Amino acid sequence: MENVKRIRHEQASEAASVVGATFRCLDLGDYPLVITAAALEELVALFRDLQPDIVITHTPKDPFNPDHPVACQAVQKARLLASGAGVAS
Repeated sequence: MENVKRIRHEQASEAASVVGATFRCLDLGDYPLVITAAALEELVALFRDLQPDIVITHTPKDPFNPDHPVACQAVQKARLLASGAGVAS
């Protein structure tokens, strides 16, 4: 498990550098990915702090990996909560 994490982190860091981004891992678990209230708050805080122009995440449907749609939904929800009514955007 630790070797897989190391490899994925290296791959993600390299991919991020190619597009001029920074890779940050929240390490929220895997199979199944469960987005807790605390994890969602952390994502919202990232959106507020970073105020990204572009967000890349998984697609909402993936017939092969059930974690990908969960990640997509969490990112979309955090983005909306970070810029909702009453929140400076």
